[in-house]
Amino acid sequence: MDLASSGRKFELAIYCRDGNEAGYDRPAEPLIVFCHGFGASRNEYTWVARDLVPKGYAVAILSLLNSYRVSIDLKTWYDSIIEAADCGISWVGGRNGKALCRIDPKMVGAAGHSMGGAAAIIAASRDRRFRAVVSISPPYFGRIWGDEVIDAARKLEAPTQIIVGSEDRLTPPKAAEAIYRAIGAEKDLSIIEGASHLTFTDHGNGKRDLGAHKMAAWFDLWLKGGGGRR
Repeated sequence: MDLASSGRKFELAIYCRDGNEAGYDRPAEPLIVFCHGFGASRNEYTWVARDLVPKGYAVAILSLLNSYRVSIDLKTWYDSIIEAADCGISWVGGRNGKALCRIDPKMVGAAGHSMGGAAAIIAASRDRRFRAVVSISPPYFGRIWGDEVIDAARKLEAPTQIIVGSEDRLTPPKAAEAIYRAIGAEKDLSIIEGASHLTFTDHGNGKRDLGAHKMAAWFDLWLKGGGGRR
């Protein structure tokens, strides 16, 4: 199902398997909060829900309002990810009094692309509910943000995966590598050969599938596999 709701800073869509598919008494599912990139919206990232929901995840994809205007205000971005987690955890959806999906508040992951990827790192460094992170094509613009992203990476306790395309000219691999080196938690760096910045949107090519596979495997390991912190 797709539930869209409006908030002060963002719109949120929550996707999950319909309860009719597997019965209402199935185990609670992990929640993945995903944030889009600069100038985009949740509508460019429907692939995230299409890939993760069938694997047993609830996915909350947010859309920042007027994302061009808040482009350099990282606080708005990571605060919105934290608030989206609040909404996802507390949300009770249903039909005829029966829940459509159950969310496990102890299995929450943060993910994002570009600006959203940088914001996911900071959100997880500030909120311990995020037990795993996947940051796709995160920017590191020291002249704009100083060391905010790097400092957050140093404080991370959640296992964090960085994914970036080898042909990304907007947030090149060297930016991802700088953030990766700073991460103090369990970490992984995946450089997808032939992928560009837009590969990881709905407008991307088949290279995106490899990134999607790596993201799902990371969350499977650290959220479902018992490898994450307790």
